[in-house]
Amino acid sequence: MEFTGFGKEYYENDNLKYEGEYSCSVWNGKGKYYDEVGDLLYEGFFENGIPAQK
Repeated sequence: MEFTGFGKEYYENDNLKYEGEYSCSVWNGKGKYYDEVGDLLYEGFFENGIPAQK
């Protein structure tokens, strides 16, 4: 089942991996991506699951 809207994804250790917008179950739109210990790696826009380069 595909998901579209705002959501969260977690690592196996229960730390937050991603929070933000999804389109067809893929990171698309504004979001935040974290490493496995919880440090923010990227905040901004995503296109097809990867950080958008502008």
